[in-house]
Amino acid sequence: MLLVLASCDNPAPSSPTPGVVSAPTTPVAEVSPTPSTMFLGPPIVMTATATVVSGREITYTMTAGASHVEGKVDYATIPPNVIPPVGGPHNPVWLNCGIYDQPVANENAVHDLEHGAVWITYQPSLASDALNTLRGIARQYQKVVLSPYPGISAPIIASAWGNNGNTGYQIKLNPGDWSALQAFLNRHSGASDAPEPSSPCTGGIGNPLP
Repeated sequence: MLLVLASCDNPAPSSPTPGVVSAPTTPVAEVSPTPSTMFLGPPIVMTATATVVSGREITYTMTAGASHVEGKVDYATIPPNVIPPVGGPHNPVWLNCGIYDQPVANENAVHDLEHGAVWITYQPSLASDALNTLRGIARQYQKVVLSPYPGISAPIIASAWGNNGNTGYQIKLNPGDWSALQAFLNRHSGASDAPEPSSPCTGGIGNPLP
């Protein structure tokens, strides 16, 4: 998996499970992106608990804070209990925005959400023509991360974090729901109400496709 940046308010006790955060923990200072700060391996594979009609944006109240933490975060146990996550505690290093052909770390991608990026995830089995269209749309926006995510509950899921950190946004899509995806991107990619809208989406870790 990978890592990410944010303001670190309201720290809480660390999780008793070694290496897994199930609640906001003691803040960790922001760090420069180096190989030692990267998480390797696929994201936590869980199914979101919310039932969402395809193409309809759903909002989630965010109460877990935005602290920086080291190690894995079990977002399925942290309100709003959504996978892929729409915000919350995250790694001190963010992921470089762009298109990835391998899963990326939740903890780093959530840091991108804090910076105003939209994280578009898709099932690895997505048809090649749909994936090509998805990549073409993603390339139209500076603050977007696109990556496969095994085990998600819809072919395509886009996630964002806004309302000054108080609200998470997510939309589930089928191939062909491109207008709904672009409307979501127009609302949330680089939005001024992101927790840290002026923070960058480059200079972190990760090597997106050219």
